Amino acid sequence: MFFSQISHKKGGAFLRRDDKIIENLHKIDAIRVQQERIFEKAKYCAVNPKTIKETLENICFEVSQIMDCERVSIWLFNEDRTVLHSQNSYNDETKEHVVDEDLRAEEFAAYFTAIQSHRTLAVVDINQNEATKGIVRKFLGYSGNYHSRLDACIILVSG
Repeated sequence: MFFSQISHKKGGAFLRRDDKIIENLHKIDAIRVQQERIFEKAKYCAVNPKTIKETLENICFEVSQIMDCERVSIWLFNEDRTVLHSQNSYNDETKEHVVDEDLRAEEFAAYFTAIQSHRTLAVVDINQNEATKGIVRKFLGYSGNYHSRLDACIILVSG
């Protein structure tokens, strides 16, 4: 499973070095709490073929609220990891859930390399980052509201 979270908020005011360190420590603690809440939600979802759509919508909505972000998506790799299939994408601005077009490795090679070589991909400026700027043009070209992105791979074990 693959989570994609996009934030509309850009960096804040210029801070002194000590203030910046303290701010970063607070952010790290907040992220830990957010991750715990996200995984706790996902752990207790009763998922079956009849409830999967509603469950995915609920997870995307909850993550958007927990992470205070504008857009959350869940994607699944195909078996050979050359295609990401959209399962659900929630836009907090419009309150809509949609299924996006598939992402293909041949079209977004830099993005596929980036997300498969690291467990997370954190990008501050998605318009300038080599791995994400193609995706911005395809999926987010309609809005200049999005600036940063956090992608996290969640490895599902079958058995």
